[in-house]
Amino acid sequence: KAAKLFETLSAVGRKNAVWPALRAFWAALTSYPGDLRYPLFWQGLESLFGSDTDTWQVSKRLRNRISYFLADNATVQHELHDKVEACYNERSAIIHGRWEDSREFHDVHMYTTEAIVRTVVREIASKPGMLDVFLSPKRNEYLERWVTSKSFTPPPMP
Repeated sequence: KAAKLFETLSAVGRKNAVWPALRAFWAALTSYPGDLRYPLFWQGLESLFGSDTDTWQVSKRLRNRISYFLADNATVQHELHDKVEACYNERSAIIHGRWEDSREFHDVHMYTTEAIVRTVVREIASKPGMLDVFLSPKRNEYLERWVTSKSFTPPPMP
């Protein structure tokens, strides 16, 4: 599985949402201090799930898009929505200089964020056609259609 994942991800070109996400994830994985690596994970998630043009309501967009992308039912979607919100708030505390190292940060926020990143990368790389969607200039439109549909199955591929 790891070889297949590497083969898939190593073929990703530049000038798309996936390339900067992979770079940010790699930088996070090779960093040790939590306050340096954590924002890099969120930088990568913002590359994948953020808007190409709209910089407002980033937190709301990430909560919705990530939770629908990963959930298979309403209960899981609501749980993920709340986890993304809490983790993104922690990211903001770090970025804005209000962070303090704690056991909760490592056991809850870092753990949850790393799990989200792992699952997102696995889903994008392994679901048929999904990597093509994230490489496509229609990624933003596709994700917005998914959230608007409130469905737990992906919309038709663009």
